[in-house]
Amino acid sequence: MEKWDKVQKMSSKGMEKMQSKQVQSFLKHLNQYHPYYKRLFKEKNVDISKVKSTDDLEKIPFTIKADMVPTEENRKKPYEFVSEFRENEHRISQTMYTGGYTAEAVPIVYSVYDVNVLKEVGGRLGDIFQLDREEDIIINGFPYKPHLAFWQTFHTTMNLGATALQSGGAKIMGTDKVIMGLEKLEATTFFSPPGYAFYALGGAVVFERDIHLVEKVILGMDLVHPDYKERIKEVLMLAGAEEPKVVGEYILSEAKHAWGECADNTGYHTYPDLEFVEVINPKTGERLGEGEKGEIIFTALDGGGTCVLRFRTGDLGKIVYEKCPECDRTVPRIQDVEKSSNYVTMVFPDGEKTVNFNALYQLLMGHRGVVQWQLEITKKNGNDSLHLLTSVMKGMDETQVVQELQERIPKETGAEIDSITTFRLRDLLPRLGFETEYMEKRIVDLR
Repeated sequence: MEKWDKVQKMSSKGMEKMQSKQVQSFLKHLNQYHPYYKRLFKEKNVDISKVKSTDDLEKIPFTIKADMVPTEENRKKPYEFVSEFRENEHRISQTMYTGGYTAEAVPIVYSVYDVNVLKEVGGRLGDIFQLDREEDIIINGFPYKPHLAFWQTFHTTMNLGATALQSGGAKIMGTDKVIMGLEKLEATTFFSPPGYAFYALGGAVVFERDIHLVEKVILGMDLVHPDYKERIKEVLMLAGAEEPKVVGEYILSEAKHAWGECADNTGYHTYPDLEFVEVINPKTGERLGEGEKGEIIFTALDGGGTCVLRFRTGDLGKIVYEKCPECDRTVPRIQDVEKSSNYVTMVFPDGEKTVNFNALYQLLMGHRGVVQWQLEITKKNGNDSLHLLTSVMKGMDETQVVQELQERIPKETGAEIDSITTFRLRDLLPRLGFETEYMEKRIVDLR
């Protein structure tokens, strides 16, 4: 791990030289101490002595999520990715888990060194988010559990040394107390899942709580679209904020740290001394060039505990190498992230269609007429049946909003909606589970 001041403005040649050196040394370490890769290199006849640069990483097979998920036959599969080197700072420190949204939650093991990296990345994120030790008071609204989102924010605040409340989210503290923390502590910064941020901040505005000092909102754990960021800014301005800033945080459990945006839609700034990020054609596996959209592939270049090489994240996006136009950092940036798992083949009366749930999220989360929503998926006569439950913004024409959604959803997402039912907000909120679940229940599959 290099010093951040050196890495964030490093030249492309310097970056390439640094990463090539790390590739060679880290592969030797993995071949010696990591059971999975030791076996993989042997079975696939991978000669690591010929892997001398990031370009040569293409000689190594991909790692996929299924390689790490425990099975009934082998419950220890995730631990085959954990280093057997346990001396000094490489001894095991703690375990976190993946979100478990698309498969069983996988344990991600951190060594003492990895926790120190997490703290260092916390400092880097504080720099990227332009947080200030003296000026900022921070509320961590991520759910308290062994997941990277909460603990990355915890270490960000601890590295910064600013006043911070680690709330644990609504399930732990309750939203009323989270809002009270924003108000009474005169908070300036709120880390939160996207859906919960609108729920909590909007609630504060409705009940006339004084949160006018909240100027920065950092959204993580789920998709964040530009229209939705604008909605959060509008809520903050209603609360009295003068120049609100809403940015995203890309949280990848297998990376063991998060990446952040320095400004709206600049892309997530990566750390070339810790990882190599590439983008591939998800169908052919071919590496794509700068600015081409495909599947994001993550390779660790440093660390102990759990480590992965050429890990297929299942997320789609693109990588850019040009200097950031906002902050002048030269590190690679990940842009336009969406989930490949949100492209789902469904069966409707007129045949199979691919439904783009990324676009559905973007439409409904960004629509000014929709306060909250939930989609139920059922079966009807052997076909998939979609039912949208929504609460319409007070003062807007309910019939007009529903009609617009009926027209736009099929065009923009490919989904055929069987029904749209409007609810009073207080009746819809319990279904979403903001106060009872770790993440709100947006799409409920009842098939």
